[in-house]
Amino acid sequence: MNTVLNESQLEESIFSLTNQIALTLTKDTILLGIDLKGKILAKRIADKLTKLKSISPKVGQLEVSLYKPIEETSYMNIGQSEITFSLKNKTVILVTPFIITGKTILAALVALNDYDVPNSIECCCILSSQNLKRPILTKYIATTKIKAKKTFTINFYESDGEDIIIENILKIV
Repeated sequence: MNTVLNESQLEESIFSLTNQIALTLTKDTILLGIDLKGKILAKRIADKLTKLKSISPKVGQLEVSLYKPIEETSYMNIGQSEITFSLKNKTVILVTPFIITGKTILAALVALNDYDVPNSIECCCILSSQNLKRPILTKYIATTKIKAKKTFTINFYESDGEDIIIENILKIV
């Protein structure tokens, strides 16, 4: 496994995303983390925004497993969305650690159909591919280090006991 971002680099990336979002932050901004890791990232950004701008954006979690294409795996872990507020007339920022192909963002857009219609939907991520397979515009990006199709794992202290992003080694069978 290859370390892509260590703890201090990950913290710098989150700070960079916070500063980018702070430029357009309003009381109507909502951060929706995609799945658990996205929610952890969204919460960290929201905490920093509160200190920086004295505006506390609402944070929720959007579970997208049911909306993704079925892969070759025989097991799918389905979590639960946590959106306890209205999205109507709000600016929703979808927060995810990575955007590799755009499939997860498309799944999130479909999942949002189950909720109120926001004014706008924006995307935020730490790592974004330069070769997305879907027409997704990511407004807030910490880095575009991904040049080829790769897989990554992000660990957050809250769920895994450490902060790190690692590149997974693909096994050729």
